[in-house]
Amino acid sequence: MEKKSKVVSKRLQKQLNELVSNRQYDEAIQLLEPIARKGNADAQYKMGRLLYKKNDLYRSAFCIGKRCLLDEKRKATSSVP
Repeated sequence: MEKKSKVVSKRLQKQLNELVSNRQYDEAIQLLEPIARKGNADAQYKMGRLLYKKNDLYRSAFCIGKRCLLDEKRKATSSVP
């Protein structure tokens, strides 16, 4: 049985790790996007994880301490007493 090689090379993975450690998610996504668009499942998975981290980072930027401004907005518009 032939062993499948990962399309995301070690060199690219090293670049991605460095970008993620520096929280440069947009740049990491730009590197992965062409590979993911070609149908590579590994690249698609990694890109999904990066998008999740990026969105989580932006969401947490609106948080102050343990209270989140987004949560406060939801509570203010909620009809539950």
